[in-house]
Amino acid sequence: GLVRTDGTLSGTVELAVADGRGDEAMIYLVNLSGSGASLTEGKAEQADASLAGSTEAWISALSPVGDRRALRRGGDRGLADALLDVIIPGAGHPAVNTGSAPVAASA
Repeated sequence: GLVRTDGTLSGTVELAVADGRGDEAMIYLVNLSGSGASLTEGKAEQADASLAGSTEAWISALSPVGDRRALRRGGDRGLADALLDVIIPGAGHPAVNTGSAPVAASA
């Protein structure tokens, strides 16, 4: 799956890159369940939560600093924030070690 969760996250989060294809938004869906998450491209008929922003906002959010302020949240903000906590290190939220790669000790 896309990410490992602790099994408590459940729902669909719509991710939108507002300027993804010129003037057309690129839409992705993250479907969360007790066993993890999957990612598909396309708009949901009904999502539990949404996160949207420009390419610049997503790059900023996904960077090591993890500045999420430019992303717009809709629907279940708790679910949207929980997804960000799982996939984006930084902004006061430590990276999640899934055991797939060693984590270097800080000096």
